[in-house]
Amino acid sequence: MKYYKSLTSGFIYSGDLIPGDREATGEEVNEYIKKINAYPLKRMAAYPDFRDFIDAEVKIHSGNAELAAEGQQQLAGYIEACLAVKARFPKN
Repeated sequence: MKYYKSLTSGFIYSGDLIPGDREATGEEVNEYIKKINAYPLKRMAAYPDFRDFIDAEVKIHSGNAELAAEGQQQLAGYIEACLAVKARFPKN
């Protein structure tokens, strides 16, 4: 299978050659595959445990003011941690 490289976006694709692009080298294809596979796996491993989110929601909706306040803090921390992961491993 032949792969092509978009000279405007750097995107690697197969199929029909778009005028203005060129055939990609094997090294370019391998590097591109590593790049697109790396970020989702790194993000997945770095995200906080989803059970912390669920626990925060349960506390918020418990009807207990003290637990609800604790849940709000926990949820804010969870969101902050998720945003930090997104910043650390941005989409390509």
